[in-house]
Amino acid sequence: RDRTRKCSPPWLTDSHKSEIKAIYKEARRLTRETGVKHEVDHIHPIKGENLCGLHVPWNLGIKTKAQNQTKGQNLW
Repeated sequence: RDRTRKCSPPWLTDSHKSEIKAIYKEARRLTRETGVKHEVDHIHPIKGENLCGLHVPWNLGIKTKAQNQTKGQNLW
């Protein structure tokens, strides 16, 4: 959480923050309804090797935990 807070740009609007909350809420809903753990994934990792993404709505996606764990091995 601390890392995502540090990677949240100061220019995020309240609307952006609401979008982020909605993405996390949807991941929880999918987990609850399917019984399969879903996680919010940073498309461009916030602590990447060659690129550091931001904690912004357009850099977030929802994946199953299994998909997210293999991310480093496969491209989107």
